[in-house]
Amino acid sequence: MQDRPSPDVLLEAVAGFLAGDVQAAITDKGLQFRVLIAANLAGVVAREIREMEPQSQAEAARLMKLLGREGGPPAELGERIGAIREMNGELARLIRGRGLNADQLREAMAHCKQTLQEKLEVANPRFDLNQQIEQ
Repeated sequence: MQDRPSPDVLLEAVAGFLAGDVQAAITDKGLQFRVLIAANLAGVVAREIREMEPQSQAEAARLMKLLGREGGPPAELGERIGAIREMNGELARLIRGRGLNADQLREAMAHCKQTLQEKLEVANPRFDLNQQIEQ
């Protein structure tokens, strides 16, 4: 039995087909633009599928360390995403309430910058990540 391509590979193929063959064959500028948007969306979803597992593991581990939680992130992706939402809410409350000392605040900023960088790599891989993110 032959292994099928993974969902992210299939979506990348659809994105390439739309951005290349389909868009080039369309003469209506408005429809060309919508096809380009569809191709970009398919590419974003493909990257999200590919990166969701490792990025959520890394983000959860950083948040757990920041918040002083023991153990590791939940193994199941859905539970991990829920835990990340809850921990981000807790971190936001600590930041707003000034409940972090200077070192913790620096760690929180580093976590936020890293998370932003990871999300930008998925949403727009052409974004220049070498530029310094302003504080």
